[in-house]
Amino acid sequence: MPVTFGSVGDIIAVCILVKDCVDALSETKGAAASYQAVIRELFVLEKALLEFDVLSRTNASTAEVVALFNSANTTVEGCKKSLEAFKLKTKRYEPHLGATTARTTTQKIFSDSAMKVLWQISMKDDVARFRAEVIAYSLSINQLLATATM
Repeated sequence: MPVTFGSVGDIIAVCILVKDCVDALSETKGAAASYQAVIRELFVLEKALLEFDVLSRTNASTAEVVALFNSANTTVEGCKKSLEAFKLKTKRYEPHLGATTARTTTQKIFSDSAMKVLWQISMKDDVARFRAEVIAYSLSINQLLATATM
């Protein structure tokens, strides 16, 4: 049973979502250490997804890898949903937290500061939950990679 392009496309789509989340978090000026940790964890997840993508392409005809890849589809779908939900939650903060914003008026500076405070208050639990999910997905995919290489 060969690996279909749709499955590989799903992995690539998840990698793009990882990159978007990394960009959103890394553009936050003065981001706390916990947010920087999320970025590092997202890079680990992206690396695992890309390695699994390479493995699935190079060993697509191996029955064992196909079975592992089918198992990984559930993990990738869950990962995709988690990334999309987090990206949606952080979207409203992007204009205020991004490094590319050119704020000059006092009203805009106040608005940005208010959104940064709101981010710290309202997103703290969401970020912690998201970090736990990212770590779980990374561990799951890395475990599948370790199994596939045995």
